Amino acid sequence: MILAGRSQETYNDAVASRPELKGCKFVQCDATDATQVAKAAADVDLVVHCAGPFQRNPSTAGEAPAATAPRHPSPPPAPRRTRAPTAPTPPRPARPPQ
Repeated sequence: MILAGRSQETYNDAVASRPELKGCKFVQCDATDATQVAKAAADVDLVVHCAGPFQRNPSTAGEAPAATAPRHPSPPPAPRRTRAPTAPTPPRPARPPQ
């Protein structure tokens, strides 16, 4: 697992609050810089983006890895379910006039 952040300080803060992360490799990376994100994710199989908030700021954190990720074939579509044939429904009798 690799932890990426803008500074060593953010990594240290993460490890201080979650000691089990201490063994993770740290990579300095600004999530708003597509080049840095692509470089950080170059040899990574999965990116979990937990940085934020980016509601008002542009983020390329998901775009760069997606652009450089190997393409895996999609699984085949699931077979369509069909109903078993049924006997035709007999016509309803006509209503008597009222």
